[in-house]
Amino acid sequence: MKATEWLVSLLGVVCLSAVIRPVSAEVVYTTVEARGFGQDEGAALEDALKIAIAQVCGERIASSTRLTREVYQSNTEYRAEKNFEKDVRSQTKGIIHAYRILGQGDDTASGRVFVEIEAQIPTYEPAAQIDRLKLAIFPLSVESTLARDPDALEFARGMSAALESSLVQTRRFAVIDNLGGGARDVELAKLAAPDVPISQSLRAAQGIIADYVVLAHVRAFDARQYTRTRVTGRQMETLEVNLAVDLRVVDVDTGQVKFALTESGKRSATAGRGLADIAAKVGSQLGRRISGSIYPMVVVAARPTSVTLNEGGQNVSVGSKYAIHAAGFEMTDPYTGEPLGPEEVQIAVVRIQSVTDRTSTASLLEGELPLNAPAGALIARPLQLSLEEAVAEFREQADKLQEAVKGKKKNESNDDW
Repeated sequence: MKATEWLVSLLGVVCLSAVIRPVSAEVVYTTVEARGFGQDEGAALEDALKIAIAQVCGERIASSTRLTREVYQSNTEYRAEKNFEKDVRSQTKGIIHAYRILGQGDDTASGRVFVEIEAQIPTYEPAAQIDRLKLAIFPLSVESTLARDPDALEFARGMSAALESSLVQTRRFAVIDNLGGGARDVELAKLAAPDVPISQSLRAAQGIIADYVVLAHVRAFDARQYTRTRVTGRQMETLEVNLAVDLRVVDVDTGQVKFALTESGKRSATAGRGLADIAAKVGSQLGRRISGSIYPMVVVAARPTSVTLNEGGQNVSVGSKYAIHAAGFEMTDPYTGEPLGPEEVQIAVVRIQSVTDRTSTASLLEGELPLNAPAGALIARPLQLSLEEAVAEFREQADKLQEAVKGKKKNESNDDW
């Protein structure tokens, strides 16, 4: 029995498939047949394996690997040891998942030996989410005068969590989690302060592999709790917060500030979970502002009296109103030549009627909806309710609730009979 050594070259674990991407990443096995030629059975098998890999992964991968195996010859018969296939899979790091020999023999035309095989080659199909912009949300920084204020620190943590949740629910960004924790969070929070040069913040972001970095800073925070007496005589503890939060979204590659705003004003809520509720609302609002500036909500389906929008979850609430805009010609800044985006012309107003995890449905209030517009051609911008509209909306919801309670009591009364 004579041992000979042969080499097969393989690079990487699996091939990347250039097909339509699934919702979640997965490994798919492709079965191929290949015939290889060589001076002996080992060389022919090596050639067949490389041809099989090349069919799925390309010549570049197939020609750059290395696998050492012993092939045994007894007289003129070729045989592989019992664990040969398993060892091939192990030594090729999974690129050859499995194979079997279909035939072998002498090729009279070339005077060489041939081996014909059937092989299973795994291909990796990345998830569709891989194309999303990658956002790294730095821990919120607070003004130095607020560093020892426990309420300000609690607000910063709650707002940061709500901001991240809001951006995730848009399904338009890949939000990078686990930036470090502990001491790392402290250092990153320092880099989010407005007086820190953007170059330093971006240097930290390079190690996170993000497209955009979200930097937020609590510039002012003053929380006061007081007792309010209602008309009914009932007393309620109310928390009132005066705040100012600076927000920037920075392009990691260019250092350009893509979006910036300051959220300031007075917020109030019932004491108890008041601070947590205020932090959640502010963080959610900021998340919607960021998403709307980069990826505005659009109409994905239109009917004569209703539309379906491409966003849902907690970012959209029933009863809220949106202006529907038709996207026109691309506009350019005459001074800088920078693209300003498409012209937007308001054509309708809609109100949200129902919300799912990924979409929302709205009914037409005024205007007209073009039914032949392609998905994404109509943009939805949120409208603020006036005081009169807010009061009317509240009364409408209260009336519906009363009707529901009356109906339930009536049904219970009928059941008693």
